[in-house]
Amino acid sequence: MTSQSCPPPLRKPGLFSLILVFFLHIYKRLRPNHSLHKFRKLADKQANRDAKIPREVTRRQIKLVNVTCDQLTHSSSNSRLVLHLYGGAGCVRIPNVEIPAIADLCVKLEANALLPWYALAPEHPFPQGIEDCLTVYKQLLDNGTDPGQIILSGSSAGGGTALGLLQKIKKLNLPMPACAVLISPSGDCLLRGASWVENARKDPVFHLSEIIYFQQIMFSGAQLADPLVNVSLATDYSGYPPMYMCASSTELLRDVSTMAANNADKSGVAFQLDIFEGSFHCMPIVAGMSGRQYRSIWDRIEYFINTHLNK
Repeated sequence: MTSQSCPPPLRKPGLFSLILVFFLHIYKRLRPNHSLHKFRKLADKQANRDAKIPREVTRRQIKLVNVTCDQLTHSSSNSRLVLHLYGGAGCVRIPNVEIPAIADLCVKLEANALLPWYALAPEHPFPQGIEDCLTVYKQLLDNGTDPGQIILSGSSAGGGTALGLLQKIKKLNLPMPACAVLISPSGDCLLRGASWVENARKDPVFHLSEIIYFQQIMFSGAQLADPLVNVSLATDYSGYPPMYMCASSTELLRDVSTMAANNADKSGVAFQLDIFEGSFHCMPIVAGMSGRQYRSIWDRIEYFINTHLNK
């Protein structure tokens, strides 16, 4: 547990990060747009690579109800549990990319983690993915897991799914998790955030047309305006747990985080918003990254979690 009275400072990107972003911009200009087939082919390549995790953490797969989950167990774990929802535009899952960062978080918190393989589109249309996550959450409660020790987290589409899951939990009057950590979350299918325009050329990873393409894979026309997937339509966060949100200043999805933070503020919910300079979408979750900015974000996430788990 940290003894600091305020969060560690958020650092600016170092030279390595700046060089990486430069080359990402070049690659974005040269490559064709991602399609579902190409995205899944890339995911398959990543699946064949080993996920490097700390030796204090073991990994295995389990079934919870009928949902496959990756389980990370820390050798000195306490009752804390990170419930992390994978990103991947709601239609791809790349566990070996996300597991190292979550395993490192488990070491920081001396916690275990559960990462559900929620249903993916287009084979399993929305809202099946959120329903799978709700099933896992309810089963954890039924198994006696203290909700006050659950850290709900999600990256990209997983962050958007986490926001939808909080809506479901509230509607069913279930106990809320202790806090939520959202890393570059999705959740603005109506494209109401200013970052869609401001960062159209600044985002080093995605073209706006790709975001729209994958949204159309995930949702039908009417579902694009569902409050479950739009922070501009589901603005009442009363009863939500403390929320941490972060995003790159130059990414297309930046303002999902800023709008969610505004919702939390207006609803009287404790929150922390970190907009880190430069960099790229989901940088804190990408395995193998290093540098002062990367470390400072995780230090701030650790501080936020410890602050709200120990109240």
